[in-house]
Amino acid sequence: MGFFTEPDQPLVFLNSSVLSFSAQLGLGNASESSLQIELVDDCKYNQQFLPFNGSVIVGDGVYFPDSSPTGFNYSFGGVLQSWTYNQGRSGRTYSCTITDPRQLLENAVVIVDSYLGDGYDNVFIPELSVNYFNVYGYLERQFTGPNACSAYGNSESTERGMPYYKIMQALLSINNPQVVSPTGFSFAIDFYTFPDLNSVPRYYRVPGPSVTLLQLLQDLCDVLGLEFYCWMDSSYVIKIGYVNLNQPAYLNTGYYLSQYKDGGSTSLSYGQELRNDKTRTMVMGDSVHYLTGSADFYYFFGEDLYPDGMYYPVVPLPGQSNPLDGFFISKRLQDLNHTLYRPLFSFIGADFFVISEMDIRCAMASYDLWLARVMTQGIGIQGSLNYAIREVYSGQSTGIDLVFDVSSGPLDVPVNFHWRNFLNQVNSPGPTTGTYDNIQEKDLQAIHGYVKNLGDSYYGKQWVCSLAGNICARLGENFQEIIYTDVPTNAGGWIDDGQGVFNLYDPDLGLFRQTDGRVGAFVGYAP
Repeated sequence: MGFFTEPDQPLVFLNSSVLSFSAQLGLGNASESSLQIELVDDCKYNQQFLPFNGSVIVGDGVYFPDSSPTGFNYSFGGVLQSWTYNQGRSGRTYSCTITDPRQLLENAVVIVDSYLGDGYDNVFIPELSVNYFNVYGYLERQFTGPNACSAYGNSESTERGMPYYKIMQALLSINNPQVVSPTGFSFAIDFYTFPDLNSVPRYYRVPGPSVTLLQLLQDLCDVLGLEFYCWMDSSYVIKIGYVNLNQPAYLNTGYYLSQYKDGGSTSLSYGQELRNDKTRTMVMGDSVHYLTGSADFYYFFGEDLYPDGMYYPVVPLPGQSNPLDGFFISKRLQDLNHTLYRPLFSFIGADFFVISEMDIRCAMASYDLWLARVMTQGIGIQGSLNYAIREVYSGQSTGIDLVFDVSSGPLDVPVNFHWRNFLNQVNSPGPTTGTYDNIQEKDLQAIHGYVKNLGDSYYGKQWVCSLAGNICARLGENFQEIIYTDVPTNAGGWIDDGQGVFNLYDPDLGLFRQTDGRVGAFVGYAP
């Protein structure tokens, strides 16, 4: 004979004789395995179908057959799904259907976030937690006790979920885990038959706040390239089996089918066909966060676009400072120049002007103080912006001809548009809306507003620091897009246990930790 052995005596199930049975295998969460059985009461053996008198009810766990005859090697364990009483000319018969216990797994929930609940304390208490496993409460159970601080975060649960290995550690530590059918029958679960911890990456997380056991199984099998099936042994313990989709099909099924040849079956037909089923899932983790320190901090005044197409931070110029003027920055005033009636000419090129710290502070104080500083005669106040302002406006008061005087600046400066507007205002019918004195005042007010805004927006409020390591950048395909190898962020990062940051260690370091354990950005001041 082949793989299947026929019984040498009548089969008995639910205390009735078996007329016939057929089964089908279900894989994954889409279909379930089932067994259909036709039964009859045999008066010779004083049989009575147990569900008929209420000794067994739907929802109970059953195991086929009641006892295996010598040499019979087929069994099926599951949930009694339905039974039907039939009476006809052939006598009284019964039809019943058994399904695998996967529907119980669909009704069992694993809590992985937010709910401390009743916890288990290593003991399963059905009265407190029927058909849910609060692994979050179990792992964080000491958070409400005397060791709250040391236990907090033991679940490693974040907004992205709880690591699978943490879930399994909790489930495997629960004493006698069970699920209960709608009719009250208790089934045990063998969590050791769930996917092995070594086969699942430690960074694989299960999103919360909860997930059913069936969905957890399906998600893991999608990742690992497996199909699963549920079965139950004679002790009413639910177990999981697997079919590996990562190897040729004949290694899974060819051997078993071949056992039916040469008398093992009355008819047999099998072969192979190609199916492009999903056998692997790409799991992407979060961006890698690493911590780096810096002792080089500079005043930050925004970014400027340079001729090479890259944006660079505006920081104090190295080696250029004065006890009276403070530091100096080089700022591009291209946008400001386009708004002036008589643009400023830069002697360092490309609309870049040198501005001192004292210029910014005076502008923040008042317009009159800033203007008095800029217009200081003699050698004049340092800074190419101040020099350019004095070149254009110092000593000039009235006269339309001065508007056309371009001898102090390059001829290619696009200012004709503003001059034409001025002429149109002067020569237009009706009251004259502008004079040269008014335009000069408007330009100076605009320049003052720009310098003042630098102080209001940046001075003492924003800083930039150099980072350890080489961060590379390149231009992207889109206009002015820059792509960096590393993107600085103040979101912080995770560090190994016992590691310090800036010579600061736990528990003091905990002051700067986020809810998910990351150490956020912070600054230390030297005494």
